[in-house]
Formats: sequence, C-alpha cells, structure tokens
Amino acid sequence: TDMLTPAVGATLITAALDYRQRTNKGQWIDLSQFETGVNHMPTTILDYTVNGRVATRCGNQDAAACPHAAYRCQGHDRWLSIVVTTDEEWRAFVNVMDNPAWAHTARFSTRDNRKVHEEELNHLISSWTEPQDALVLENRLQQAGVAAGLVAKQSDLFEDPQLKDREFFAWCDHKVMGRSPYDGLMSHLSKTPGAIASAPLLGEHYEEILRDLLNFSEDQIAELIAQGVIEMHLE
Repeated sequence: TDMLTPAVGATLITAALDYRQRTNKGQWIDLSQFETGVNHMPTTILDYTVNGRVATRCGNQDAAACPHAAYRCQGHDRWLSIVVTTDEEWRAFVNVMDNPAWAHTARFSTRDNRKVHEEELNHLISSWTEPQDALVLENRLQQAGVAAGLVAKQSDLFEDPQLKDREFFAWCDHKVMGRSPYDGLMSHLSKTPGAIASAPLLGEHYEEILRDLLNFSEDQIAELIAQGVIEMHLE
C-alpha cells in the first residue's frame, strides 16, 4: 500500500483541484491505505468468497503460469525471471532451449502438468540458465515471445538502454554526498516538464519556513533551537 496509495492520492488531489477550480469549493480527502490495498486484490477476495480458499504466500510461484521463477545465471548473484503462461509460450521457450528431450515429455506438456512437476522443472531450467549470461538470455527469450527480465542491481539500471533513452536518472549536487543520481520523473510533459532537485538535509530550510512562511521572529526561532525543537542541518 505504500506504493499504491500515493498514486491514488495524487489522483484524488487532482480531482479536488479541478472541483475547486470549477466551483470555488474545497474537498475533504479521506484516503485509507487498507481500502486502497483491497481494491487491488479482487481475484484473491473472489477466490475466497466463491471457493473458500484462503490466500497464502507462494514465493515466486503463480497459479496461472509455469515456469514462473527467478533462475540463477552466470556470474555472482545474477538472476533472470522467466514467466510462461500458455502452452504456445512454452513451445517457444523449449525452442530457445534447443529442444531438450525432457521438455517434450508428458509431465511438461501442459501448464497443469508442469504445475504438478514444478520443482523438478525449476531444477532443470536452472541447470540450463546457470552457465549463461543473463542479459543475453533475456534478449533471446524476449525475441521469442517469452516474458523474461533481469533481476537488476542498481548498476544494471544505470546501464539500461530504455532508462538511458528516457534520461530517467537525474544528477544533482548534494551538500554532503556531492554529485549524486536521483530517480527521475516517470512522465515527461511537454508544457510542464518538471525537474528533480537534490534532497535537502535535515532542517536545511527551517529558517525559510519559520521566518518567511510562518512569520516567526528571530527570538522565537532562537528559543526553538535552544529547546532542541529544531535540529540544525549538517554543513
């Protein structure tokens, strides 16, 4: 919900601003993280309501796909996520693996059969992926129509061609860390493009806020500092 609720909140704020512009009236926004989360669990709730099944943790598995896991590749801590949801995708996946004999046996012929033998299947796929370069294999599988994605480290993201093309990472000067990268904007708007600023230090702007926005006197600010209410920022 920490990721879902801000997006819903931004939408509600936008709607409230639109309403104010049209009516000159404000809005009270009551946003519940729980209710936001429930709205993203319809299949789980329906499964319990109709079938009485209580959802449990399933790790990397998925009821609608097999294989569905992250597989070790060549190098230290290199992994590739692979997802096969249809028998057609399975056949494409088998072709990329150069058609090993085990892949054509009856126990792997359908998704239901693969689910029954999922542990064995994951072991066989891992034996195939482990000696291979994750990025090369990712490209081969995607070209064949099989969903595959590198389990990326931060350094991988800096080299990602899509993120580079969108100029996603913004470099800003920070007073303590120096020039540092920040996650950029996900949306690029032509008239209001936006920009990323360096993260402030603790208490860095207390003077502007207290004096200029809240109209505190210098004596009041000094008293707050003496009481330990305000923590000074690092130089």
